[in-house]
Amino acid sequence: MLDTERLYAEIGRRVRRIRETQTPRMSQDDLARILDLKRTSITNIESGRQKMTVDTLYRLCEYFALDISEVLPPVAAYKLAQERSVVVGGKATELPLKTATLVERLRPPARPRR
Repeated sequence: MLDTERLYAEIGRRVRRIRETQTPRMSQDDLARILDLKRTSITNIESGRQKMTVDTLYRLCEYFALDISEVLPPVAAYKLAQERSVVVGGKATELPLKTATLVERLRPPARPRR
């Protein structure tokens, strides 16, 4: 499982860096026009609140002649700690190992069946 919050924050930082390193410095409005988005979408992408679609990602790479790896960080860097499936409220949920262990420790012991 991925830490998507951190992942999209990093993608946003990379998009902002790409935009701001242009000479002259490119505005969010300019980038929005290039990517066929609204300026608020650029703001949200750069802050990690909005996910980029695949076609938007490709347009960005095409316009700036970038390899996609310059925008997308390696998957391994955003994997959550080892996980384990735990039943919570009758539903199996993937939780980080430490959280799963705590939930299991706090759970009352099972009653013997008759």
